Amino acid sequence: MTIGYVATNDDRYVVGETYKVKGLPRVESEYGYMVYCSLTMAILMYGMLEEIRIYEAEILGATEKESFGRYVRTNKMKIIKEVTTDELFESDDDECAKVLAYIKEPERPGMIEYLNTIVRPTMSYVLSMAVWQLTGNRYFEVFKRSHYELIRVLVAQYGTRTQRWNLINDESPYVREAIAQYGDNSHREALLHDGEAMVREPVARFGNDKLRTQLLDDDDWDVCFTIIMFGNDKHREYYLDRVYNDTWTWNFIYENSGKRLRNKMDKMRKERNGE
Repeated sequence: MTIGYVATNDDRYVVGETYKVKGLPRVESEYGYMVYCSLTMAILMYGMLEEIRIYEAEILGATEKESFGRYVRTNKMKIIKEVTTDELFESDDDECAKVLAYIKEPERPGMIEYLNTIVRPTMSYVLSMAVWQLTGNRYFEVFKRSHYELIRVLVAQYGTRTQRWNLINDESPYVREAIAQYGDNSHREALLHDGEAMVREPVARFGNDKLRTQLLDDDDWDVCFTIIMFGNDKHREYYLDRVYNDTWTWNFIYENSGKRLRNKMDKMRKERNGE
């Protein structure tokens, strides 16, 4: 008897019922029932969601295994039982199952004590996200060293000023981009000359006029246009010669400028048209 795990977030499966489809299962075309090879894989691949329902299933038909061996597709299976929250909680050797039990029932005692024993920089992305969902920024001092850049982005976005400074030279431009957006102007000043335009652009967008002035000659047009959008009329005036033949940008500046700059633009156009 081959047993696997089926995950869903609705009531489509009934314990004791047998389910089947015509023809042979195919992984590539996603045909047939997806049966995970372990409880952990069901949780990791479906997601650590409060509404997830996991069942033990007996595989009765033909199968095709996914290339990484994480699940099979089958054309016939029988639902044996639903995995209860208590059973998840009692999976002491399965971090994912136990953390999922806390997501489903966060009032269970001992959550922080347990998390203190398992939270680490090498923790998987899915498990790290689950811990964040449960505890907010409690473990950010650990997660700022996470092996996963998206976890470090979370720290850059929701962490403290000091934690952002700890990440200011992070190898990932996505982390530095988040610091430029969610940090303060001292962080943005440190990122003024970042090698990635995607980092300098939020410096121009969320920084102050002093920082924008220092970026006026940036070699990336997206950064310059961000200055035009979010800067002041002196910044926009700086680009008039450059955008004179760019009708859309010229009109954008005109429509978003004050009277002084509009008058200058009107005069400039007349002079160039020989009027």
